Amino acid sequence: MDVLQAVARELVPHPEAWARLIELHVADQDGRCRGCRSQLRAAERWPCALHLVATTARDLARPDQLREAPRSPP
Repeated sequence: MDVLQAVARELVPHPEAWARLIELHVADQDGRCRGCRSQLRAAERWPCALHLVATTARDLARPDQLREAPRSPP
């Protein structure tokens, strides 16, 4: 099992955390991650590692955990 998969498994029971990561780590107009921005360096290319971990956790979650995850405002 790779590191990202292992971290995702730890995140599965925390739907509020992986939902927030998915919400924050989105692509900007240049294909870089908005959530990984820094004043010191360019953001990572999207999808970044945190987006991949969060979406993997979401995909591994049970259906009842998906219902508990907060929804992003429209």
